[in-house]
Amino acid sequence: MGYLVSSILILEVSLKWQILVTGSLLLLYWGIMAWAPIPGHGSGFFEPELNFALYVDDAVLGHFQEGYGWTYIVTNLTFICSVMLGVFAGYILQSDQRPMKKFAMLALAGAGCVLRAGYGGYGSRSFIICGPVQWCYMQAV
Repeated sequence: MGYLVSSILILEVSLKWQILVTGSLLLLYWGIMAWAPIPGHGSGFFEPELNFALYVDDAVLGHFQEGYGWTYIVTNLTFICSVMLGVFAGYILQSDQRPMKKFAMLALAGAGCVLRAGYGGYGSRSFIICGPVQWCYMQAV
C-alpha cells in the first residue's frame, strides 16, 4: 500500500504537493493515534500493548495477524511517509548541487529529525511526541 501511494505521488503530483501530502499524512496519523478512542479505555494511549493502531488491527485482522504488537492498517500512513522521505533524499542526491551541499542538506534534514524527536518526552500527549516524532527519529537514526 505504501509503495502504491508513494508511486502515485511521485508520478502524478509536484514536489510541493508531495511534501504537503507527506506532512498531512503524519498529522493525520498523529490525530488518529492521539484522539481516536479505544472502546473501554479512551484515547491517547501509546503503550505497545494498548494503542489505537493495535486495536484496529485486532478488530479487522483478528487471528490473521503476523505477531503480537505488529500493526499494519493505521501505520501504513507512516510507511508512506517513510518511502517519501527516501524519495526526498533521492531528489537531493540527484540535484545539480555540489556534493558537499548535498551532504549538508541531508545532514541538516537528519539532524532536524533527531532534534524534533528529542523535543518533549515520551509519554507526552503533545504533538511533538505522538507518532510522527517517533517515526521521524527512526528515519534519522
